[in-house]
Amino acid sequence: MMRIASGVLVVAAAATPKPLTTTEYHGCRSVFVQPKTNDDGTPANTSTVRLDHTAALAPTGIELGPTSSGIFIPCNDPSKLFVDVATNDDSVVWMAFG
Repeated sequence: MMRIASGVLVVAAAATPKPLTTTEYHGCRSVFVQPKTNDDGTPANTSTVRLDHTAALAPTGIELGPTSSGIFIPCNDPSKLFVDVATNDDSVVWMAFG
């Protein structure tokens, strides 16, 4: 049976990486992450978001610009992914598949 979990993460302060979710979803196989868009499809973010496996502030990880169509990441638990933003209150939407 396929399980799906989803959410929206708003990072209130730039340079403060936050876990994608605080809930563990064991059995996950992949996670889709995309910068949030407005209802009309235009970008809601004003700058790049960064995804990484650590909360450490470093120029590593995957960068997604405001117009990115998103990315699937092989991952067994979305709470192990961290999101950092360059602009306060930028956000991502995510779905975990397992």
